[in-house]
Amino acid sequence: VNALTEAELKEQVQALRRYRPRLLAEKVETREQFELCRRLGFDYFQGFFLERPQVMQGTSISTARLPVVMLLAALYRPEVDVEELEEIISRDVSLSYKLLRYLNSPLFPVRRPIDSIYQAVVYLGMEELRVWASLVILSAVPNAPRALVVMLMVRAKMCELLARGLGHAEPRRCFTVGLFSGLDALLDVPLPQLLDRIALGEEMTAALLRRQGDSGRILECVLRYEQADWDHIVRLGVAPQVAVSAYLDAVRWANQAPFQT
Repeated sequence: VNALTEAELKEQVQALRRYRPRLLAEKVETREQFELCRRLGFDYFQGFFLERPQVMQGTSISTARLPVVMLLAALYRPEVDVEELEEIISRDVSLSYKLLRYLNSPLFPVRRPIDSIYQAVVYLGMEELRVWASLVILSAVPNAPRALVVMLMVRAKMCELLARGLGHAEPRRCFTVGLFSGLDALLDVPLPQLLDRIALGEEMTAALLRRQGDSGRILECVLRYEQADWDHIVRLGVAPQVAVSAYLDAVRWANQAPFQT
């Protein structure tokens, strides 16, 4: 898309429509380019906007996105207990509904329906509930590009699957690291500024900002996979076929997630 002006891009799309193609926009580097291509009817997107977004330093959190950050901060506050976590989630009707719908989907073979947030806390436990609540919250960010949300879901699940395959002690932590690695793109605010608001702990913060620790190395491996940097993946100790398998399983999982719509 960088090779064409906006008028030329529109002209190309119009000329192609009679063939009913699936359109891929390459080299999408800004949100404006992404939105233009989405309006023109593109189906697939590739570029630095989805991979490494350029976020203006000093940008404040917008009014529309501030509730998202506050809710995530409350969920991950170290001293939060079960009752408070239940209250935090229950206060948001949309979050409660989507979370319960997810837990009652075929992905969770529960013997009887989960019809309250309290039951969800009991069934999942606090850490697991944080993960699913975070997924629902981020999937509902106002004006968030769907392609970006799905990509982060795939990245998060791939991080978890690689962690399990490599025998890491806390694969769900790797899931959260993968999911939060794109918070800056979703919320248009630098990641360090967002992490100042959300108390993820030193280990997860180091993984996200400096790729340190087990979680950081797993995230680095997944990011390298997205760039097809196979040499680096091997140097990180992951066989290419293992990475491919984890990616395909992550895509299948993301496509089944009921809270995307």
